[in-house]
Amino acid sequence: MNRSELCALSFSGGKDSILALDRAVRTNQHVDYLVTMYDAVSERVRFHGVPIALIQAQADALGIPLLSYPTTPEAFEAVFLQSLADLHQHGVS
Repeated sequence: MNRSELCALSFSGGKDSILALDRAVRTNQHVDYLVTMYDAVSERVRFHGVPIALIQAQADALGIPLLSYPTTPEAFEAVFLQSLADLHQHGVS
């Protein structure tokens, strides 16, 4: 990857997200942002039920900015599309 390109990784805090991050790092790909969606009511990541505060703590420990988006089942698609627009504004193509 050209270092002028920024990289974002969808991050749920689960083993697969950590594995994807590990593989990126091992292949010299710099991850600039972690991105996660979480339930607006429970404040837990949809896929694993992990509290968003724990995901933020993981991102802080990794030193990678976290872009997190509260959502509902009805608004998920719209929020996901907004996250892509936000990433584009941050320079991720």
